[in-house]
Amino acid sequence: MKCTEETGATVVGSLVCQYRPVHTIVHCAGGDYMSPEDYAKFVKGEPTVSPVEGAKGKWQINEKTYFQNRKVEEVRDRLRREPTGFVEFHSMLVRTELFDRIGVLDEGFSCTKEYLDFCMSVVQAGGSVYLEPASVVTFLTHPPAPTLQWSDLPYFMVRWSDNWERQSLIHFQQKWDLVENKYFQKRLKKLGWRRREEMIHPIVERFNFLNADSQKWIEKRLVKLEKLINRYVSQQHDRTVQTSK
Repeated sequence: MKCTEETGATVVGSLVCQYRPVHTIVHCAGGDYMSPEDYAKFVKGEPTVSPVEGAKGKWQINEKTYFQNRKVEEVRDRLRREPTGFVEFHSMLVRTELFDRIGVLDEGFSCTKEYLDFCMSVVQAGGSVYLEPASVVTFLTHPPAPTLQWSDLPYFMVRWSDNWERQSLIHFQQKWDLVENKYFQKRLKKLGWRRREEMIHPIVERFNFLNADSQKWIEKRLVKLEKLINRYVSQQHDRTVQTSK
């Protein structure tokens, strides 16, 4: 509140940490997605990619989250209240009148990059995004968060499905007329990483009495099987949604 009152910021994000002990490991301390020169043009709506370069799109992005996985103590002297390219939805203060200008959140983003889309919309509407590290929160993602239960799987199989993640990335690229660069290529290759982390890895860990090669063998086959199951679950969900319309 103090930050937005003193700076006039439209959006303010906390320093977000992860894991236990709380407030010790950085998850997000703001970030950027363009060089300062390109960002200045983006804010004005000016393209930064020339058509003669042979790339389709007005802008290129390469998301960078500051100090992620670093200890807070190691970077404390570099954490200060300042404008930033983006903050994440884990802890965010927004002036409600902003939504009169940009509308509600875009539901085309079903599982990823919604925070980038939001912050990009804010600055193009004339608003500002600030990091305020005096506000600190910790969210318990991954261990030591409770492991998924069997009853959780249908929801997260869809929520983290390859289909939803792919659609979100494509929607993001097309909405902002972004170049299909390594940023998108890398993320499309990593489809399903959340499911591997939360569903496959806990199973593989039960075989820790085996050597590394044997564990990798098991993991590869579980990933392949899970991909098939995920495709089936996603298709069934899509059919259910279509039928209910």
